[in-house]
Amino acid sequence: RAQNKDECGSGCFLINHTANYRPQTRKARSMVEHGKIGTIRHINASMSSPLSWLFDNPQNRGWTEPTSDEMVGNGFCWGQSSHLLAWIYHVCPTLHPQKVFCAMNYSSVTNADVSHSATIVCSDLSSC
Repeated sequence: RAQNKDECGSGCFLINHTANYRPQTRKARSMVEHGKIGTIRHINASMSSPLSWLFDNPQNRGWTEPTSDEMVGNGFCWGQSSHLLAWIYHVCPTLHPQKVFCAMNYSSVTNADVSHSATIVCSDLSSC
């Protein structure tokens, strides 16, 4: 586990995945890995929170706009969706994204993304 920039290099990107290590997640991953629920053919997942107070306030720069040259964007998708996707790919490690279709809505005050939807078409590497 990298502790600083020198250990992981300039291309390092770290995300908090604490949900991956909860007992429920370990059980879900074990069930998938051992075929207890069959082959995963479709996942329907969502993550939402009432965060307009955060993303509609221009004073919350760290949440509503990039605060350094290294940041590409910010908002709900940039700050929160990574956790849901990381959980899915942790529980189903053989899924490999092939196509992505998505849409986003933006705050009229800050232009931060406030809601989004995505469909990710995957192949299962274990069946290739």
